[in-house]
Amino acid sequence: MKKHIAILIFSVFLLQLVSCGVGDDDLQTSSETPSTESVEPQTEPDTDYLAQYADVDYEGAVYTFGTTSNEQYPNYIGDDLNGESVNDARFNRDVFVESSYNVSIEYIRYENSDKIADAMRNQVTAGDHTVDCVEAEMVYVLCPLSSRGILSDLNSIAGLDLSAAWWSQNMNKELTIGDKLYATTGPIAFSYYYSPRIVAFNLRLAEQYKVGDLYAVVENGKWTLDAMYNSMQSVTHDLNGDGNMDEDDMWGASVDEYSAAGFYISAGGRQTEINTDGSLAFLYETQANYDRIEKIASIVGNGAVTQKAENLAFRSGTYNIIDKVYSFKNGNVLYLGYGAQAIAFYLRDMEDDYGILPVPKYDENQNEYITFANAHVPAYIGMPANNDRGEMNGVLLDSLGYISQRDIQPLVAGVTLKGKAARDEGSQKMIDIIYEDIYLDLNSCYNFGGSFTLLRDITMGKEESFTSKWKSIKAKAIKEANDIIKQFQEIEGQ
Repeated sequence: MKKHIAILIFSVFLLQLVSCGVGDDDLQTSSETPSTESVEPQTEPDTDYLAQYADVDYEGAVYTFGTTSNEQYPNYIGDDLNGESVNDARFNRDVFVESSYNVSIEYIRYENSDKIADAMRNQVTAGDHTVDCVEAEMVYVLCPLSSRGILSDLNSIAGLDLSAAWWSQNMNKELTIGDKLYATTGPIAFSYYYSPRIVAFNLRLAEQYKVGDLYAVVENGKWTLDAMYNSMQSVTHDLNGDGNMDEDDMWGASVDEYSAAGFYISAGGRQTEINTDGSLAFLYETQANYDRIEKIASIVGNGAVTQKAENLAFRSGTYNIIDKVYSFKNGNVLYLGYGAQAIAFYLRDMEDDYGILPVPKYDENQNEYITFANAHVPAYIGMPANNDRGEMNGVLLDSLGYISQRDIQPLVAGVTLKGKAARDEGSQKMIDIIYEDIYLDLNSCYNFGGSFTLLRDITMGKEESFTSKWKSIKAKAIKEANDIIKQFQEIEGQ
């Protein structure tokens, strides 16, 4: 059994969750009905799926994945069996595919986003074939690479079935430009599991302030912005009575900027769509979306009840996620709106027990909970434009995806997320809801004209008027979007 260069593994996603709940889900909601169209989930894969490749023999060929990791989103690297269930399942997955198809799967782990992006540009320019497939961030890697012709259209990859259950159908839909798809994600990429923006809550405070059984509120479709805000108000108070709310006082919520924008997405808001002529349209200028932004800003951006996590980022002198979750970890915040990776890696030694919830819906008329994905997480798959492996790409990626969904996903979303830490049935159900409908759109990746930054600033209460600020950058945003679309059109015309 050979050593891999580096095997990218999803880190053990420890969530210190225990049971809690006092009954009262009679929470106020509003009546607006947002548009929340989502892609229907695929059926479970056929257990005989791999039988079609029984005669495949790649005669010892080497297939290489280029991956990246950073301090904020650490991917666990293992190069052999070590007794940890997710690591071993990943290792065994690769060994099975290697032995079945007579192929060698190897991994090159690049130090950061810049290194892997430069490597891919150099590879395609020089015409070498160091990396066959890339697993990296959208924002800093796959977006700039795709718009410059460095990546292949995944729809053109022979034998690759993107409609299969192990590829994210929402991602496929939202990241398609024209009829081209340059990046997607799914169970094959383990960072996918810590990409969502979620809400953690302090179980001790929920019980102390008689917030109610929040798991039941979610399951009953009543977990809304108003429901969250009502409970935030009951908890918030100046502990020392000095008239100044800081990290040592009691807060209803603590939220970072990216999660604030995610509240808009989870409330059914949308930023852009591709028109029939191929151009990109912004969707901010509707009354429904204005209302969403205004409501979220009045809650998430309300400095009287919501602590801005960015204000804590430099407590220790340098930017630090541990600082940003300081107040929640110390038991002074009811809700933490943040990324799943922070919940997994930075709250392990929290004294209070906590649970997790999806980000709230706009109101009860919204059909489903929508989870906003983080485009900065190295969880997305792309393929260098000079990849010449033909059908081998489709066979290997679909096989690895299929086995990941069948054998590894239950460990990540079941054993690792639930069994080791989530000791109550309610939190287990929340995990299933969170990963059911993960969403990412183009503007979250490209930030045309600073429009996504504006959404973050407005929802965090840094700006007073979205309409006036949007008007001031609208022309720039449209131009940048059209320029990007033109780049893709030129690539297609080559």
